Amino acid sequence: IALLVDAVPAVGVVSAPALGRRWWAGDGLGAFTSFGGQTRQMSVSGVSELSAASLSFSDLTTGWEADRSKFIALTDAVWRVRGY
Repeated sequence: IALLVDAVPAVGVVSAPALGRRWWAGDGLGAFTSFGGQTRQMSVSGVSELSAASLSFSDLTTGWEADRSKFIALTDAVWRVRGY
């Protein structure tokens, strides 16, 4: 769920009750996660090379028709791919 202000994301939350996880962020406020009753602030990864990056995605069936081959090439270039 997100709140857009003038078409720009201001705050958002993702909740996965079955996993006991939640993620939320606010513009200028930072990003946070909770798991097992513990909350921690998230930060950007220190990974600087694509070959060391992890790529996660959820769906290739919508919106990728024109760029599907580019996406597949990206999956070949990264260290790990996870589809959810």
